Amino acid sequence: MSILTELPKWSIPNNVLFSLPTHVQINDLESFIAYKLPDSYKDYLLNYSNLSIGTFELFSLIPDEFSFDIYQGIQEAREIGLPIQLFPFLYDNDYYYCFNLQSSDIQDYEVVVWNNGLTGEKWLNFLEWVEKCWLYETKQQQSIQ
Repeated sequence: MSILTELPKWSIPNNVLFSLPTHVQINDLESFIAYKLPDSYKDYLLNYSNLSIGTFELFSLIPDEFSFDIYQGIQEAREIGLPIQLFPFLYDNDYYYCFNLQSSDIQDYEVVVWNNGLTGEKWLNFLEWVEKCWLYETKQQQSIQ
């Protein structure tokens, strides 16, 4: 069972129905960046990206007033010097969380943190990042409240 199946139980209830992207939109994004995205990230986009979890707001393929557009996020990151081999999926407090597209040839890229250079923080892949960063932070925040 994937850690992604735990995401709904940590979702913040809201009255807004967010749309999920389609396979076509994901294929368009892969064409735009000229890399295949990890299957786990595609699973997240297709099935869970409409959830609001913790304080992290991952870039969205379906931008609206409540989310950050992934294409705009990529453009803004590139404008301040994010290297082409890094694909940002989250911007949080001046830090970009990115797939290192040169870290593997099996499409399960490591996740790194960039802020005018790599910070040294990294995870083996998206699923490890979800478990050890995103959900860990979310659980910590909820235990404080």
